[in-house]
Amino acid sequence: MRPPHPRERRPPAAGPTRLPDGRPGPGYWQQQVDYRVEATLRLAGHRVAGTEWITYHNNSPDTLTELYWHLYQNLFQPLHEPRRRLRIVGAAPAPTRGIAIFHLQAQGAELAREVDRTRMRTPLKQPLLPGERLELRVDWDYEVPTTEVDLRTGRHGADYAVAQWYPQIAMYDERGWDVSPYLGQGEFYLEFGSWDVRLRVPADYVVAATGTLENADSVLGRDELQRLRQASPDSVVHVVTGPISRAARRRGGPARWRSWHFAATGVRDFVWTASPTYLWDATRTQATGEAPGGALVSTFYHASERRYWSGAAALARRTIELYSSRLGVYPYPQVTAVSGPVTGMEYPMLVFGNPGHPLLNEPARTLIHELGHQWIPMVVGSNEHRYALMDEGVVTFMTARALDTTFGPDALFSQRLPGWLRSLLPSGDERLLDQTIYLMAARVGREMPMLTPSDQIPEELYYVAEYMKPATVLFMLQDVVGPDAFGRALRAFFERWRFRHPEPDDFFNTVDDVAGRNLDWFWEEWFRQTWTLDLALRDVRQAKGPGGWSAQVRLANLGRAIMPATVRLELADGSSRDVRVPESVWSGVEEYTAVVDSLPAPVRRALVDPGLVLPDVNRMNEHWPGKRVRADWRPELTMDLLPPLDAYRLGFSPSLGYSNAAGAELGLSATGSYLATDHRLYAAVRAGTRSGRLDGELRFSDPILSWGAGVSWRADLFRVEGRVGGGVGLELAPGAWGGLITSRAANTHIRLGLDAITLQDSSYLPVRAPWARGTLVAGSASIQRSFSNALGTGLLAARLEAGAPGSDWSYGKGQAEARWDAPLMLGSHLLARVAAGSASGDLPAQTAFNPAEATALERFDSRLFRSAGVLEAFGLADNAMLGGGGAIPGADPLRLGTRMAALNLSLQQGLFELFGDVGDAWTRERSRRPVRDAGVGVGADLDLGQRDIHLLHWGVHLRLPLWVDDAREPDGSGWSFRWRLVLGGRWGD
Repeated sequence: MRPPHPRERRPPAAGPTRLPDGRPGPGYWQQQVDYRVEATLRLAGHRVAGTEWITYHNNSPDTLTELYWHLYQNLFQPLHEPRRRLRIVGAAPAPTRGIAIFHLQAQGAELAREVDRTRMRTPLKQPLLPGERLELRVDWDYEVPTTEVDLRTGRHGADYAVAQWYPQIAMYDERGWDVSPYLGQGEFYLEFGSWDVRLRVPADYVVAATGTLENADSVLGRDELQRLRQASPDSVVHVVTGPISRAARRRGGPARWRSWHFAATGVRDFVWTASPTYLWDATRTQATGEAPGGALVSTFYHASERRYWSGAAALARRTIELYSSRLGVYPYPQVTAVSGPVTGMEYPMLVFGNPGHPLLNEPARTLIHELGHQWIPMVVGSNEHRYALMDEGVVTFMTARALDTTFGPDALFSQRLPGWLRSLLPSGDERLLDQTIYLMAARVGREMPMLTPSDQIPEELYYVAEYMKPATVLFMLQDVVGPDAFGRALRAFFERWRFRHPEPDDFFNTVDDVAGRNLDWFWEEWFRQTWTLDLALRDVRQAKGPGGWSAQVRLANLGRAIMPATVRLELADGSSRDVRVPESVWSGVEEYTAVVDSLPAPVRRALVDPGLVLPDVNRMNEHWPGKRVRADWRPELTMDLLPPLDAYRLGFSPSLGYSNAAGAELGLSATGSYLATDHRLYAAVRAGTRSGRLDGELRFSDPILSWGAGVSWRADLFRVEGRVGGGVGLELAPGAWGGLITSRAANTHIRLGLDAITLQDSSYLPVRAPWARGTLVAGSASIQRSFSNALGTGLLAARLEAGAPGSDWSYGKGQAEARWDAPLMLGSHLLARVAAGSASGDLPAQTAFNPAEATALERFDSRLFRSAGVLEAFGLADNAMLGGGGAIPGADPLRLGTRMAALNLSLQQGLFELFGDVGDAWTRERSRRPVRDAGVGVGADLDLGQRDIHLLHWGVHLRLPLWVDDAREPDGSGWSFRWRLVLGGRWGD
């Protein structure tokens, strides 16, 4: 079979298709594809079956002898190699058979079909000449996948979001056919055309779709239709307030079915969603000269989401009006926002939002972002697959501006939060959040050029390269050319390329043209390279003369990128003076001195970039004199959330605790860091109300950036709950950035440590914490490797530990484990773990193997498990476990050993699981007699956050080993009810 696509597409054809000033040239052309579709949603089997009639207009100067197609749904076929990319959403989906094509005809004659995964080639029986058109018919069906992995389409319960649902003719442009495979990460590049669609669905379903509803009088009841017609810019009407009326069902056709008819022109795709429980709100945008009737704005959501979505229609209307004023009037007659089953995705005239969030400002943040996509790529048809930054990056920039306009600087967190709670959270500035996430990656070299094709970007770098960094760079570009020129350039770009297909150079040339500047240096260093910026303020030298004070401000450029910068001089009389340093001063030099005369008072303080516009990788060197420290009172949990970019954050908060020996522990803790990664400090002092003893902890860690990404060292000292100790360590984690960012990519963590601990007061020990007196000094080395593929995710880990000089125990200890998480059908998972360990010499009890849970030393590292006091206060001391060890909840946690082996299996479906374990911990003096158990459980891994913000991750699992077999216990075999609350994950995560 002929390969369906060339490995590299040819460069754009010579000719006047794109002008140097960024405009389409007189020879610009593009194809047009018109679709007429009739489709039926069959709930049995979750299938959509349809017929499409296509008119393909060859507007190119080329004669076409073949057509290429996208069959996106083939991504979900079993063992389909591109499904490995679905790991970007954290799981693999349940497979389907993809799109099945029954007939494909051109001019009434059947065409041959050559299918290669998500792509298809059809040779034409007769060449299609320039200026001609071709009529085609396709009959097909497919199974709608589940939204267990939310890949822009799918079903959940009775709700359907039907996208990438039809055989689609690929783009043909100056480079030829673009049939890049669909791998799940990159999005789409599509032709514009017109659509006429009739959707046959069960009678009780409500449908929202691209286009205008042509037969509202046939599918809506009289009251519903009247309310829809009353939609206006002054109010929001509730069109559908419950189950669709029986009268509407009867008018829609046969009793069990209704047909919804939609039409659209000038769109590049068509999507629809259907549910029997949708509520429908509607309003309209204000009329303008270009849109006399305004646009109908609709929202579809469920009754359970009314708290979050009741204001969504008004918000969507304001957002459309805001973008229209900045970029050009919204060109379509309607727009719809839907809650689920897909979340955070855009299509022509329809976007999917989020169901809501108790802490974050959702669904508002997502709706404002997705509605921005109506301008790009829905109207300005950029190539999302090749240049995702052109749509995602531009819209992320637009989103930050719109959020600031709509909500003010605190747009990140929910507007429903009470004032006292909002005061505990840092300022939620979306622009600074994007810049922070970019800087955390750039500081450790974890980025790629923004013009890299989407599916060539490693998964963990995708959002930085295509969302956060482009948005940050556009704010910087606005500062370079000025807000007025930038606004005119952005509007000109959208006007020039409406319903056309621009490339990045068209945007670059438009900005150059409108701003009247050659910005090649800017495009090169920020879009084509990964150079970083590091401006430093060396010192300020002052002198008083006859005309007042003068200052010499000495700057250095420590990075490779060059940028203009503003230096603010704060004077002793309370006034300030801004000095603009152009980028040209850095030509061939690394230092520059700016001279400022006629100052009315001496300079008290100076800082670079007071507006925090420049993504400088180290703002700790941008202040004079000294470094800037920002202190505040906030809970420890919020300290790493939105750290200040221009100061070292030092946060203070009360430190509370409880233990049996000390009673209530009251004190103060301090947490410090720069950008949540550098110079990380934790210090705490607490006094026990019962013991009167003062406890304290001091920890410090810092990355070693010169050694590479993810390399850091740590040191700590403590006197806590009857134990005194300290240690030093080195960590190498190339895949970890710290702070707000997490990565699912394969990565390796290596840790080296030397730690000492002495027990001084055994009254603090919990009952289930055997601990030998004396000083333990231990050296350790561990390595952990996580990975993923189409079959699941896995982890391999090994650890070596040994008594070091000065220790009261001389021993060696090694352990290893392997874990695997394999997705099964219908959203279930099979989890498997094998663990083993062995020790020699004089092994102390605090680090001996435990068949049920973590060692006593590991429990001491967790504040909840240091003392039985907290757990006993809730009656949990005998039942709460910290994940680890043999992970056998039915085993006796007081049984320790110098050897350990365990096999753990768990079948999970949502919150529920069935588990079985076998293994034990034993000594040389006692033969191995494994413990076996089986039971049921319920639990969750709590991740408080979203794609770009992570506040808390913790696992809580309740396990009920209903059957235990332990031959060494008198009653250790048979059915009995037990329970174990496991904190920290199934197997110590």
